[in-house]
Amino acid sequence: MTEPNVPPEIPIRDFNASKQTKLFHTLKKPRFTGCLTLTNPLAREWHFYLYLGRLVYASGGSHAVRCWRRNLTAHMPEIAADRDRFQKDLLSVSSKPAQLYWEYDLLRKWHDQGRVSREQVSQVVQAITTEIFFDVSQSTQVTYRFTQCNYGDNPLILLDVDQMILKAWKLLKQWNTLDISHLSPNCAPKIQNAELLKTRSSASTYNLLNTLITGRATFWDLSIRMKRDVIQVARSMMPYIKLGFIDLATIDDLPAPANLITVASKPKFTGEPISQDLTAGNQKITIAYIDINEDQLEYVGTLLKGLKYRYLPINDPFKAMSVLLAQKPDLILLELDLGRVSGLDMCAQLKKLSLFRQTPVLIVTDTSGIFDRVKSRLMGATDFMLKPFDQTEIAVTLQKYLRLL
Repeated sequence: MTEPNVPPEIPIRDFNASKQTKLFHTLKKPRFTGCLTLTNPLAREWHFYLYLGRLVYASGGSHAVRCWRRNLTAHMPEIAADRDRFQKDLLSVSSKPAQLYWEYDLLRKWHDQGRVSREQVSQVVQAITTEIFFDVSQSTQVTYRFTQCNYGDNPLILLDVDQMILKAWKLLKQWNTLDISHLSPNCAPKIQNAELLKTRSSASTYNLLNTLITGRATFWDLSIRMKRDVIQVARSMMPYIKLGFIDLATIDDLPAPANLITVASKPKFTGEPISQDLTAGNQKITIAYIDINEDQLEYVGTLLKGLKYRYLPINDPFKAMSVLLAQKPDLILLELDLGRVSGLDMCAQLKKLSLFRQTPVLIVTDTSGIFDRVKSRLMGATDFMLKPFDQTEIAVTLQKYLRLL
């Protein structure tokens, strides 16, 4: 059998449910066996493992291990609860080459040992795959490539990919009705002002939120703990997010078993020149900055060029929208005060467009009033950047929000 007659990498814009379904259907006729890898403009990758054109497993994204672990807890509680044996199993799978993928290999091992049923394996894999299709659907553009390989034994299950795509797309449409639709459910809610929250809510509500909202659990994680879908969880928190009681943060993935994935350490703020970790791969990322102050535009341009980003300065707010639509930047820095134009109003206009719904928009200002912060959230802004800032600050902030995509 040969691989499909396609170039190594092919770009697809507006990768909606219809295009996703069509792509997977093209792999059925040639009965492709191997890995389909999707990559977004920020180098985030998702891997889909197929057997004779049928989907077997999926992994990847920013929280691959976290996704796997939470769905084990939901559908294989007896496995997740036995921590000592679980750790031994992780060590055993890291000591030998993976047959398909280490996560799937463990699921198969537990099934072969009679510790979980085929139905439980199916539930875990379907839940993981739905989350991954959701993540993929939040990207406005992807490229794809094929890698042919042989998995050996026949797979345990074959997924109905149409069902997974449809379920993920329905969730995404519901997510896009929220004021935080420009963010990912991989964000973690955290209590921003505990004392104020305590005075403005009942004791039972405060205790519940204080227990759940730790800054260490994402919306996806909380949906498992609360036994509600991720949309219901987000909606229940929206009033507190709008009032500024709850903020949203990015968190790292859980570590994979030893020898399988090297987990990069966080950058340390030493005051020394920016390390290559913060500049690697930036050449393909475009950062737009909208400001009427030419000196500030030049200063930010110097910082961004030093970080190897492509820089798109815009000094006329009335022409900004047409420039942004033409250039499609990966992140937008937007000055709060644009003279006759409000930066927050422009942010709201941007977020009404599907092209910029998932694009991080950071409001740049020299004030940090709670009113502006709350209003910016309602207008769709991702966060604030407080002036003056140096190269280290802007490097870490941009990395933080570019990782959400």
